[in-house]
Amino acid sequence: MSEKGYECFENLQSFYEDYQQAALNFYYSNNKSTDPIGYSRFILTSLTIICLMHKRLCEDKRFERLKLHAIRIPHILDLFELLILPNRDDMIRARNLYDYFREFNDKQYPDLISNIESTNAFGVYFADQSQKMNETLQKIQDQVEQDRKDKIKEVNNEKERYEQLMKKAYDLKCECDVNFNLQKCDRCTTIKKANNIKVDIYECPIPSQRESALAVIFELQMPNEIRCFRDILWQFVNRPNPNPSHHCMHEWVSVSPHSAKLRQFYQGSHKCKVKLVSATQSISQSHFSTPRQVVSAPVDEFLYENSLRVQISPTKITEFQDECRTLTPELTDSNYKDLQFSINTTQCIQNKVIAELSKCSLQLKPAQFIEFGSFRSGHRLQWWNLLSILELDSSSMNEESVAILITHALLQYGPMTMNRETLIYPWCPESHQQLLDDHFVDELIVRLERHLKDCECNWQNDLLLVTITIIAMRVFTICNSTRKNQMINLVIKCRNVGDKWIQLISESIQNPSSSDSDKMDILRDKIVIIGVACLLTFSMYTDYSNSFALSNENVISLLTLVTTIHDNMNLSKKKTNMSIFMRNIMRSSERVLVSIHPTVSELLEKNSYEILNEFCASYWAVIQNKGKINGKWKKRNKHLYDGWYDGEYESNKISIDCLKGIFSINDMTIKFLPDRITSDKLFFRVFGHHIFEVQAAQSKDTYITKHGYHANGKVH
Repeated sequence: MSEKGYECFENLQSFYEDYQQAALNFYYSNNKSTDPIGYSRFILTSLTIICLMHKRLCEDKRFERLKLHAIRIPHILDLFELLILPNRDDMIRARNLYDYFREFNDKQYPDLISNIESTNAFGVYFADQSQKMNETLQKIQDQVEQDRKDKIKEVNNEKERYEQLMKKAYDLKCECDVNFNLQKCDRCTTIKKANNIKVDIYECPIPSQRESALAVIFELQMPNEIRCFRDILWQFVNRPNPNPSHHCMHEWVSVSPHSAKLRQFYQGSHKCKVKLVSATQSISQSHFSTPRQVVSAPVDEFLYENSLRVQISPTKITEFQDECRTLTPELTDSNYKDLQFSINTTQCIQNKVIAELSKCSLQLKPAQFIEFGSFRSGHRLQWWNLLSILELDSSSMNEESVAILITHALLQYGPMTMNRETLIYPWCPESHQQLLDDHFVDELIVRLERHLKDCECNWQNDLLLVTITIIAMRVFTICNSTRKNQMINLVIKCRNVGDKWIQLISESIQNPSSSDSDKMDILRDKIVIIGVACLLTFSMYTDYSNSFALSNENVISLLTLVTTIHDNMNLSKKKTNMSIFMRNIMRSSERVLVSIHPTVSELLEKNSYEILNEFCASYWAVIQNKGKINGKWKKRNKHLYDGWYDGEYESNKISIDCLKGIFSINDMTIKFLPDRITSDKLFFRVFGHHIFEVQAAQSKDTYITKHGYHANGKVH
């Protein structure tokens, strides 16, 4: 691994720290989690990095001893069952990580961030085996011995000087005037001078016990690969505040006399997170360090052993219950708020739910209250409970709290099974084993299709479509290959229903019965929610368990959805009032877009960007009636996950961001006509309160309506 290995580890640490800061700011703000799915992804990504670094270190002959040392991350093994993992790849990774960290949790020797001076500590063992570190320790000890001799000599010399002064004073006679004490005689002055002879104490800068001394040397000259790995591990243990402050700790290389003697041997970076510190203060920095009078103190009182403790920056661990809350969505609806306890666990709590029945809202039936509270009672029963809800239609899946309950229960990984052999597939926990039963999946498909058909013509049920889509995608990612085609058909049906609803709502917006902007904003919000549900269906193209390829039509459909979502959010008069639940689902759809983009980019390039030409012809009203164009498209930069493409049509510059849905002509995106036009009397007399969504036309400062005007829709 050597120098190149260290550079790799250093780069990985830098990447991790940047990622960690961005992820926690995004998923965990105001001291609480705002996105359980995102926070789960942060946990999984962090553990993956730690695991890969640890494996690489264990492969290095210098660090083989690490195979015998534990990796103990507080309550991490209990945390796995709470992770929200939407796809099979994450579930497989979670199971592998769980097995890896469970294996190293039981190792006999201490981990890298605790008991660093014990006999079996990795640092003590490594330093003891290292010739370089032993030479460093010997240099320090030799210097300590010399400093002790010098201090003894200094004390003895001062004691001798004291004796000489006192002898001189005894030969003199006191001539002080008892009535005037302003001036001392020579005898008294000499005695005072002798009594004022003082010497500073000496504190050894390194522990006398060999194990502790080796631990200090290891901290000073630790291999950089180990230092990078431990810094990442330490920061992760401190999540969600990776760099807690420790005002009461004293850093060894910053306090006297240790800094003067040890700093020259320190080989770490000043940026490293884990430092050699002490909870106790150096005696040289305390009130005991005042110079001692040689007259009253024996030589031993000028010599002190090291007073600093050998420890590293302490961790500040989040309580397990706090992290449980971090990974659990909060119910805000007053009708369901009292049932928050039922969403937190898969334990059988039906008796408690029944006991809380007196708190049932008047808006709910007692049966609905009990059904909601009992949905998660028993992790093996959740999918059966869902089947019951779908069959009886007893709970409204168009309510956000019900959607939160179902989504959380079905996407959560669930309790871990210690013995992998008892599972059909080791990556699939007991909570989701039913989805490996083809007959159960068939029953689920029948009921989901029935619900889709029932709501097909009612676009008011936008949350119902979101819930059904999430269920369908969850089943798709786990079920056997024998049911993949049926699930693909169901997923496409969800997308088709969403496309149909978006079209119907768009027509309502284009031909409003009133100019009420609030009503228009509500309709646009629904388009955004439905569009997000449709985007989730594209995650099936990132599932490696099937070979369902992305087609040109799929990409055009994808571009239509992302631009529709962007345009309606952009055209909303007020900022989209999206709930935390829907915002997190939207983030999931954005992740789908990022995951699928390399495939989209490859397909665009393979088809010489003909797909963009087709989409442009359908999106930009200027060329809708002119057929295809040659946009001369180019990818803005070579970054794999950059979604920008630039083209041109005649003298017009065209740009599209496939990830954010931004489509601009001459740097102008879709918008409303400016006030200077709509406030004109002639405009009002002709068009009244009609609201036009416009794009840039071919000429400067001219506009063309996005949608056709009049009944035939051909006038722009």
